[in-house]
Amino acid sequence: SVWRYFIGNRIRFNKSLFNHLLKKVASSKPNPIIEKDGLRIFHHFSKSPEFRLVLKEAAVLIEMFKLYRPDVNYVPGMICPTVILLLVLPPYQAFKALANLIVGNKVFFNCYSLESKKTNPFYAKIRLIAHRQCPQLVKAIQGSKIDLWGAIWSEVVYFAFQKTFDLKTTLVLWDFMLMNPNHFFLKLNYVAFKQFEFHFNQLDKDDLVRSCKVWMARNSEVLVRELVNFS
Repeated sequence: SVWRYFIGNRIRFNKSLFNHLLKKVASSKPNPIIEKDGLRIFHHFSKSPEFRLVLKEAAVLIEMFKLYRPDVNYVPGMICPTVILLLVLPPYQAFKALANLIVGNKVFFNCYSLESKKTNPFYAKIRLIAHRQCPQLVKAIQGSKIDLWGAIWSEVVYFAFQKTFDLKTTLVLWDFMLMNPNHFFLKLNYVAFKQFEFHFNQLDKDDLVRSCKVWMARNSEVLVRELVNFS
């Protein structure tokens, strides 16, 4: 109920439309790519029969969303929030939350639209955070054409929507994210750049973008701990 409150229903989605979309996809099979994406993200649970059932239900909701918003369609990783919502909400409420999350929330819509012009407003704030938190890193790329901020933003989006942790940690992260998506993503950038500065000597100075992305991938638990403590 708390998640439903924070997500809201800005797009005024209703059960009649849900049933209409469900009827439309009832005779078709979900795209196998969607389930494969789910098994890749939730690989820890891939052998669980119960999880397989949730994943199949999530794939149906994704097919419904593709019908509902063909302009957005399916973006890799979209299965992640769908599964998580289905773990805590019945199908109709889960779909309504998913649709409102992606279509009714600018931050989430920008993440899934993959249009850099729409995510650019975040870049300025990310650069400001970087200048304050990691002067060594900023100095190292000064004068170059390296788009470190864009690369880190894509990694932050991956961390939020395609990285799985234990269920308790995942739910805590989503609590933070849903309460204030803007603050969540900015705090995550803040924590990441703070860690880059602290571990600067371990980064490959000849390929800072790759080095920073690899560090984030290998130290996601550190980022979660710092993010929770910071929040």
